[in-house]
Amino acid sequence: RNSRELYGRHRRYYIRTYTYAERYPFHTVVKLSTGCTGTLVSPRHVLTAAHCLHTGRDYTKGFRTLRVGFLLRNRTFQWVDAVQAKLPLAWTMGQDPDASRYDYAIVRLAQRHKRRYMSITYSEDERFGRDTKIHFTAFEDDKPSNTIWYRTCFIRTQTNDMLYHCCDAQPGSSGAGIYASYTDKETGVQNRRIIGVFSGNRNVPYHPWWPYVGCPPIWRGNFNAGIRLNSLKFEQICSWL
Repeated sequence: RNSRELYGRHRRYYIRTYTYAERYPFHTVVKLSTGCTGTLVSPRHVLTAAHCLHTGRDYTKGFRTLRVGFLLRNRTFQWVDAVQAKLPLAWTMGQDPDASRYDYAIVRLAQRHKRRYMSITYSEDERFGRDTKIHFTAFEDDKPSNTIWYRTCFIRTQTNDMLYHCCDAQPGSSGAGIYASYTDKETGVQNRRIIGVFSGNRNVPYHPWWPYVGCPPIWRGNFNAGIRLNSLKFEQICSWL
């Protein structure tokens, strides 16, 4: 459930480290020592995917010594110890057949950071649903080490728990915060808010008379997917912060 796909022409864009690694929004992207990506969502918390920390049966290798890396302009990391992790029980108990809907987690850092973080919000019904333009930046195993890569695409379809899209991704990108931009109606200021967590590739049941539902060249219900932060998940994450 945690594989990732490249669809057709690769559309991942290199973010120049010297120029942007310590600038918002790219400086919110952090690397977990277990190999995944995370996003700063408070002065002391990182949002990531649950499978980066726990397999559904046991904690992943390296969890006990988990650290979070802050990418610097010189392509090195400043590492900070993690002191606590919060995961949904539906994921860690491993008994829910739909546990993949709960592939999100929060990591607490040993100390506060000084970077601007990205806030989360909820995505429900038509709020940040189908046809919303989404963005995420991540570390990728098939790219040079200590580099981050940005991509953007549109949500193709959604459920109450999942956001299905065709943004390219490879191992290492799991846990990246999926965000959307919107303009505040009162102030006219453009904001970014995290609405999901990148999880992996999914095959979604499709109707035979919809031959092009999915992502090319596979189609047939095949998507990359993010965990949708609906109102219940949003409230749970807020209680963890």
